[in-house]
Amino acid sequence: MHGNGNDYVFIDARKTFTPHPERIAVLVSRRHFSVGADGLVLITESEIADCGMRIYNADGTEGATCGNALRCVAKYLYGKRKGNAVFLVETLSGVRKAEVYASGKVAVFMGKAAFLAENLPSVSVFTMPFESREYTFTAVSAGNPHAVAFVENFDFNAPRVARELQNSDFFPFGVNVEFAVASGAGLGMRVIERGSGETLCCGSGACAAACAAVRSGILPFGKIKVTCTGGEVEVTVGEDYSLILEGDAEFAFRGELYI
Repeated sequence: MHGNGNDYVFIDARKTFTPHPERIAVLVSRRHFSVGADGLVLITESEIADCGMRIYNADGTEGATCGNALRCVAKYLYGKRKGNAVFLVETLSGVRKAEVYASGKVAVFMGKAAFLAENLPSVSVFTMPFESREYTFTAVSAGNPHAVAFVENFDFNAPRVARELQNSDFFPFGVNVEFAVASGAGLGMRVIERGSGETLCCGSGACAAACAAVRSGILPFGKIKVTCTGGEVEVTVGEDYSLILEGDAEFAFRGELYI
């Protein structure tokens, strides 16, 4: 399944014994040599929600949450129902509510963003020099760590700059890096995820970029359209930095994997 091109292989681990998911994630994620994906998601049992979700990046490392994957899990639970339906999904970042609309779109209540958290550096805004220019980043936790820089355009090697930051000691738990261009009442965004590299979209990254834009005074609180390489999502930023992420979730194909 995918959300705006951010694709994952989903296994319903409630039905299928799935040992060593970190190894399976590496196996299935290699494009051209396997299924090809940004990572692996296990749908698991939960005692406090409709199901649980465990997400593994393409390199096998585990992530705390993913807005696009959450939408996909909700769409999977929705099945062939009619009308709107609400689901609770347990993640490492807490229980998240997702609502699937009759139109097919899915809204996920992502909790509150934070600018001071244990997975972030002690300074929420910092500048990093790279080659002939400087990049000013805002550190945001949207369930997992993000660093957002606002730029005038994307005419630079974004993955190289992101890797420089990801390989530094500034973020002890790794970091997802977003570069955003403000355009009217919305944002354009490129994202380089920890453990997966550049992806076509990132739900929590869109939330982080929207929060950084509001905190920096670039955009007001409210609904913000974020355009990624793979398509558009909408992020509603509340005045307490609560977040609602809305977008599509699509099935690509179903199959059987033999290991």
